Amino acid sequence: MKQVSYAIQTEADIASCMEKAQKEQDAMPRCSSVLVQVFVRDDAAGLLDALRRAVRASFPQARFVGAYVAIGIADAGVPLVAKQVPNREGAAKILAAFQFFETSHVTLYCGEDSDIVPQRIGEGFIEAIRKEKNVRAAQILLTDFELDFLRFSEVVSKAAPDLVIFGGWTGCTDPRMYFGGGRLIAEDEEIERGGVAILYSGEELAVTAEHSFGWRPLGHTVTITKIDGPCCVVEIDAKPAVQFFMRYLGVDAGWNDLMDILSFPLCVERSGATLARFIRSMRPDGAVLLGGDIHVGDAVRLSYGDPHAIVRDAMEAHVKIHAFQPEAVQVVSCLGRQSYLQEGMLQELALLKQIAPSNGFYSYSEILYLEGDLMTTNMTLVTVGMREGAPKEPLCPLPPIQQPVFHNQTSVIAHLVHFIGTITEEWEEAHTSLLHFAERDDLTGLMNRRMAERELVRVLPEAIQAGRPLTLLMLDLDNFKHINDTYGHAMGDRALKGLAEVLKRCTRTATDMPSRWGGDEFIVILGGADEGRALSIADRIRAEVKALDILPDGSHFTASCGIATACDSDTSETLFRRVDQALYKAKRIKGKGSVASA
Repeated sequence: MKQVSYAIQTEADIASCMEKAQKEQDAMPRCSSVLVQVFVRDDAAGLLDALRRAVRASFPQARFVGAYVAIGIADAGVPLVAKQVPNREGAAKILAAFQFFETSHVTLYCGEDSDIVPQRIGEGFIEAIRKEKNVRAAQILLTDFELDFLRFSEVVSKAAPDLVIFGGWTGCTDPRMYFGGGRLIAEDEEIERGGVAILYSGEELAVTAEHSFGWRPLGHTVTITKIDGPCCVVEIDAKPAVQFFMRYLGVDAGWNDLMDILSFPLCVERSGATLARFIRSMRPDGAVLLGGDIHVGDAVRLSYGDPHAIVRDAMEAHVKIHAFQPEAVQVVSCLGRQSYLQEGMLQELALLKQIAPSNGFYSYSEILYLEGDLMTTNMTLVTVGMREGAPKEPLCPLPPIQQPVFHNQTSVIAHLVHFIGTITEEWEEAHTSLLHFAERDDLTGLMNRRMAERELVRVLPEAIQAGRPLTLLMLDLDNFKHINDTYGHAMGDRALKGLAEVLKRCTRTATDMPSRWGGDEFIVILGGADEGRALSIADRIRAEVKALDILPDGSHFTASCGIATACDSDTSETLFRRVDQALYKAKRIKGKGSVASA
């Protein structure tokens, strides 16, 4: 396959690019399919019509598709398409990328829907894939955020897990207005609400995709506690969402010019990837609309852009693309990255010039397909490599990745970000240490009583709902006062630590939670253990405690144990009460070193 791109400013440029594209096709041994992708400025409709007619005359079999966008990408440069951007050398009204395939085929699916029914659009997309043989990749272009992407992705995620799916929202074409509706181009039609999918098929077609991010977490983790639709967060940590952003980003409740805080998105972990959610508007009621879906229960953090990390991560992704030896590269990057990096955006694309011809655009939200899950994200660079057949040339090494160099404001930001990153790391270390002291018993290193109570409140309802057994053990050392009085408190501490080590050895790290309840009493939460298994564990604990060689005169001590298995009516309070009664029964009725069940 072959890919060539042209920047078009006048009708004379159209004639020139048609002549050059024809020569490129003529130089190929055969041509099975032609795709012309166009990224267009919003005032270039007349020029677009002229280009479409010229393509139809010179390449009647070509598929013609694209979008009105703010900024387009061609051959790792960034000819600015939007008329609102100040003129610069290389600026264009239209970017046209011609892809010529030798054995592969390109088909289009148009999901125009005036009512925006995501499920219907998604089902049509899947049906289009099923009709084609050997579909290797699908590029999806969407108009705006009115499309419920979650409902769309639920359907589309049923596609083959090894299919490469990429793309993004085209949005409006004014880079100062980030979240309006976009328009798509599909053959002779324009789509104002819906989506277009470009399907790439062929036995010899090989496709790979990489993504890079570069934003770093900032501050503590918070939880989404209430939403109003897939992209609208109402409450964070049970407080109005707007209060969170007012507190940490210094925005006013009614402030709608949000471009200045695009670089501080919320981040959430999904399918092994960090996904960003930038703020696109704030409602008068304090709810906040985000650039992607969010779920109740999501643990999120604010993040900040590290210019060096952004460029370095992009270069590392491009090194992987280079190893694939593509014949063409397609790029979808985020307008938030462009807004943040400014001129530095050229550095994150620089390696592509030495890999293969590239084309693409800056989107308002990017599409990732990872581990069978179709997701939307922000602030991400998605790079897709394509080739037909095996690599045709020996792999030429790329130059070593250089530390990016920034100037002016971006340089100042880079230094400030380094400072923030260092302070954040120090804060996290201190916070982790404080958490350890708040949740752990100083003497034994086990969970303390407060943490054990919190964990039981969390896991008990989950176990009851799932029908899984859960059992509590409560233990204490027999005659502990005698140990302290006879051998001293230091020896008493050694006895307690010895029991704690036995509990660690006799329980499973993944499911069981031993803790020091207070004094010489210990609680163990046994996840997935019924009474029979709990009795077996308790017997092993008692045997190992009795064998401990700690006391200086060679004598030994014992531990008594109570057992209570949760039932459907239990709360954490009733379960604690029953296990306490079982321990009393073991010590007072059965005698020292005994086990009793509630």
